[in-house]
Amino acid sequence: MLCHSQQHLMEVDSVSKSYGGRRILSGIYLKVKTGDVCALFGRNGTGKSTLQRIIFGSLSAGYKFVCIDDQMLKTPYTHSSSISYLPDDFFIPSDLKVKKALELYNLSIDDVDEFIKSLSDKRIYSLSSGERRYLEIYLILRKEAHFVLLDEPFKFLSPLMITRMEQLILSESEKKGIIVADHRYKSVLKIANRILLVKDEALYELSDEKELADKGYILL
Repeated sequence: MLCHSQQHLMEVDSVSKSYGGRRILSGIYLKVKTGDVCALFGRNGTGKSTLQRIIFGSLSAGYKFVCIDDQMLKTPYTHSSSISYLPDDFFIPSDLKVKKALELYNLSIDDVDEFIKSLSDKRIYSLSSGERRYLEIYLILRKEAHFVLLDEPFKFLSPLMITRMEQLILSESEKKGIIVADHRYKSVLKIANRILLVKDEALYELSDEKELADKGYILL
């Protein structure tokens, strides 16, 4: 695999993964650069979450190469300034206060939006699912990392929360490359400049909604 110098560039190559003898991903290649917002689509079980976890390094693969800015990374998750990842499950410990979670991500009350300020004295377990998800997405997006992987970020969010997160993703993409996997495809397409689809073990780059329909992912 060749790694080219660009500020900032991530290349993922030769990703293959099987579960119980069933091949999920085969020879996946992906290049993402600063400014990209990549919509990552795929039906349940096709491997889109698997691909993100493999890129991050939290899931092993039969084969994979991940390179960020000319550096080959065997365990990308140990390079926190290079890549961050939002899993599809809650990850902040329930007994923490919101303001403590902010401190852990090097954010002060003055750094965050008014909605999160209003939650700052609450403990995580007292938040609604939407509030908790909003906080977690916010922390991951604001973290100092060149690339961000978001798995089902809009889950549990109200329409207003989704709009705020769309705006934050666009703002952060000015200095980061971002991959967004979510079934709320219309919300993702509003902010994406690239469309990716995982299907039949492969990763396809598409140009518009019509091609998503042609590939059997949506109905128009």
